[in-house]
Amino acid sequence: MELQRQGGNNIAFLDQDDVWVKGFLTEEVAEEVLTGEDVIGFSFYNSNSDFSRGNLIRMREETVVWGGKIAQECCNHHSSMFYRRKFLIDDDIKYALTRHEEVIFLQKALYLANKIRFIDRVMFLYRNNYLSETHRKQKVEELYGPLLNSWKGLLEWHKELHSDDIDTIKVVKHMICVYAIEGVEMLYQRGIDENVAEKIIDEYFCRDFLENYENIVLSDNRRLEISEYCFHKNEFIKKQYKLGMREHWKNKLKRFEFVRKINDKKNYKVVIPKEYIQVVDKWNK
Repeated sequence: MELQRQGGNNIAFLDQDDVWVKGFLTEEVAEEVLTGEDVIGFSFYNSNSDFSRGNLIRMREETVVWGGKIAQECCNHHSSMFYRRKFLIDDDIKYALTRHEEVIFLQKALYLANKIRFIDRVMFLYRNNYLSETHRKQKVEELYGPLLNSWKGLLEWHKELHSDDIDTIKVVKHMICVYAIEGVEMLYQRGIDENVAEKIIDEYFCRDFLENYENIVLSDNRRLEISEYCFHKNEFIKKQYKLGMREHWKNKLKRFEFVRKINDKKNYKVVIPKEYIQVVDKWNK
């Protein structure tokens, strides 16, 4: 969606099963918040499937002159932002129509923005819809392969254009390792034969990054996970198999409404105010 205002155009993106909060996209709001920054970020709810409960991801009110550090740390969803159209065009920041490219789009936009403003106003509701969880039906390499390719593309982009920014390059390499080990874990959680799994890892899951994790990974828990895979593979596979069985039965139980309500109450801490909710019945059919 594009918001027109005097002096420029501002663009916002919304996935098909998420919603902006009721009354947010008004001329009055636009005049108040669209004040010329390259990017404006808003608070949002990470919500359950019917938007009844959620976790508020709150933004601290601040203005940032350069977004490089923000790009490394940002917890925003790409749809919780407004982007100045001229900025996107001038800096050639494109939104490719491929899986996971929204993450790379946001990383580039934040990194190149001259000015970012964060506002503690709830903008939209991100919907975790258990009915549309196609992940379980897709091959693991179809889920994580494109994601890793996107992050490798971002790494090459930084190496070519910002080779002196060692800290950001480290963070991007770290994220490649993070998603690679997540993909490896999911392979074994699905009970895929070890020989088949290792071929998939060789082809899709950046084994060279995983084998060099000690020089890349920035967090202790990820170091431990990758170390278990690299040096204690049998124990790692057994552990992932057990986790996969547990997740399998959890997902089956989610089909029962009373179980889902218990689960929602546990995982989504607050009730979303009714005044935020648009008409969403069509997503619940």
